[in-house]
Amino acid sequence: MVILDLITRALGFCTREVFAERVHRRLELFLTNEEAVEKFVAHLALHVDHVVKNELEKRLSVDEQVILLSASPNEYVQQFALQMGFAAGYGSGWRAGAYEHLYGDKKLEFVRKKFPQDQYSWSFAISDSASDFVFLSHFEEHVFWKP
Repeated sequence: MVILDLITRALGFCTREVFAERVHRRLELFLTNEEAVEKFVAHLALHVDHVVKNELEKRLSVDEQVILLSASPNEYVQQFALQMGFAAGYGSGWRAGAYEHLYGDKKLEFVRKKFPQDQYSWSFAISDSASDFVFLSHFEEHVFWKP
């Protein structure tokens, strides 16, 4: 029951990561329904903020490898990234038997492992979450955008 999860999170009885994992599990029926996820991804694509979309289109037009990182469930983050023309998308989910919540410091840890700076250029990042301030600071150029 998501409402109970919300209450326990609001009261501080569980961490953000535990809350995310619980909600992710509760969404499993939706997240494993390919047709429902496709419809949701199509809806998301129609509602991308125009400032963000313009910035990303600039990056895609110069052949930069654009990836999407999100604390949202991996099941639709991957599809959304591909629909938008990105090289890849990574979201929260189960990896190696443990739940990985790509939020805050975990996002930076993930990128360091998956895209080491000695092999990849961290040229640009954009975020709408204050939890990403440290993450953003590791890129040559970054934008904090709160529509």
